[in-house]
Amino acid sequence: MEQSKLISIIIAKLKVAYPSYFEKYNDEEFLGLVSLYQETFIDCNPNALLLTIKKIIKTSKFMPSIAEILDVYRREAKDYYFNILDKADIDDDKKSYLKSMADWYSYQEEYPSEILKQLNEVEKKVLMSSKNKNKLLGGKE
Repeated sequence: MEQSKLISIIIAKLKVAYPSYFEKYNDEEFLGLVSLYQETFIDCNPNALLLTIKKIIKTSKFMPSIAEILDVYRREAKDYYFNILDKADIDDDKKSYLKSMADWYSYQEEYPSEILKQLNEVEKKVLMSSKNKNKLLGGKE
């Protein structure tokens, strides 16, 4: 998914869930917020980020800060990657290694590009099946 479209979807969901938060922004400030979200979430996995926003909206009464979103994202990304890896048809040693990296980096600020590249390759293969994609994104079979 294109980054700008992803950010638009995220902000739209947050705007519906927390309308009073967004009332205080004029057009210029709102564009600044959009830009900040684009810069902050550029390296996030789009599917894991959407799951993050869904979870936040279900559990938070107030609009979360970017730091709060990133905290939830780290946990959701780990769970998302574990689900991907569980469904992946790859060598058990590689699967174990990637799970340990996803676990380790869920406590860090960001995933290294090499680990992300490997996880994204596995994700792409697993998501080729629309049945798996629907299950991974929280839908029904």
